[in-house]
Amino acid sequence: MPTTLDCELLRDLYGTDEVRAAFDSHALVQAWLDVEVALAEAQAEVGIVPPEAAQRIREEACATNFDLGVLRSGIAASKHPLVPLIRALGERCGEAGAWVHWGATTQDVVDTGFTLQARAALVPIARDLDRATRAAAVLADRYADTPMAGRTHFQHAVPITFGLKAATWADELDRARQRLGRAGEAALTAQLSGAAGTFATLGGDAEAVQEAFSRRLGLARADVHWHATRDRVRDLGHALAELVPGERARSVEKRGARPVVPNGVPECADEVLHPRFDPVGFDQVELNLRQYSRGLTRLPYPSFTSSQRAKRFNGEAAMRRHRRYQVRDAHLEVSLL
Repeated sequence: MPTTLDCELLRDLYGTDEVRAAFDSHALVQAWLDVEVALAEAQAEVGIVPPEAAQRIREEACATNFDLGVLRSGIAASKHPLVPLIRALGERCGEAGAWVHWGATTQDVVDTGFTLQARAALVPIARDLDRATRAAAVLADRYADTPMAGRTHFQHAVPITFGLKAATWADELDRARQRLGRAGEAALTAQLSGAAGTFATLGGDAEAVQEAFSRRLGLARADVHWHATRDRVRDLGHALAELVPGERARSVEKRGARPVVPNGVPECADEVLHPRFDPVGFDQVELNLRQYSRGLTRLPYPSFTSSQRAKRFNGEAAMRRHRRYQVRDAHLEVSLL
C-alpha cells in the first residue's frame, strides 16, 4: 500500500504539497548531495581537497542526474541507504570522485540531510502558524464586544465575548510559535564527526572543516557529535506535536458549536465560529491529529534492561530511523492545521 507521502489518492489528507515536496525522494537525494558538496568545499577551503575536485563534485551533485530506480536497486542489493549514491556520484566525478565523502560517515550525511529537509519543511509551517496567530489576534480585537454563550461541557453557560475566546487562541498559538521556533533553531545543527564521532581522519583540521561545513549549509556547528543523542530531533517532534492539542480542541469546539440566531437575526458570534462547517473534513483532520499525537508522545527511546544489551545497537539504529520518519510525518500532518 502506498505511504501517506506518495499515495496519489490519499496524500492530500495527510499533508500539503509544500511540505510533502520537502520530504519526497528527489528532495532526499538532493539533501544528501548538498551535504556532500558542502563537505568537499569545506575541505577545499581548509586545503585538504583540491579546489577543482570540489568544483566538479558541485557540478555533478544534482538529483536529476541520478536515476532513482537504479539507486533503489542499489540500496536493495547493498542494504545500505547511502552507498549507492556515493558510488554513483564518485563515478560521475571521474578522478575527482576519489574525494567524495572524504572523512565522513554515513550518519553525518543522513542526519545533516534530514536537518536540511526539516528546515525546508518548517518554512511553510512557521509561515502558516504566524498567519493563524495574527488572524486570531485580529478576531480578538474585532469581536471584543460581541457576546456569545460561554460553554461548559458543550452546554450554554455564562455569557462571554467571542473576542475573549479568540484571544485565548492567539495566546496559545503565539506560545506554540515561540516553542517551535526554539526547537527548530536547536534542531538545525550540522552533523559532521566521522566514524564513531572522533573525526580522526582529518586530525588537526577537523574543527576548521566542521566550521566551514556548517557555515556553508547555514546550520549551527555542534560542539560534540550527536550520533547517539537525538534530543534535538525529539524536541522538534514534540514542538510539532504541541500544535496538535490546541488545534484539536478548536476543531472539537467548532464541531460542537451550534449557531444561535436570536430573533432570526444572524448577529451571534457563534456564526463567526461556525461558518460553513465541513464535518467530513474535520473528521479526517481530527483522526490524523489523534494518531500522530499518540505516535509523537512515544518519541523518547524505550528503556533497555541489561539482558537486552546485545540487541541495543541494532535497536538504537532502528529507533534513529524511526524517529526521523515520525518527525517527517509530523511536519506533514501539522501542515494541514
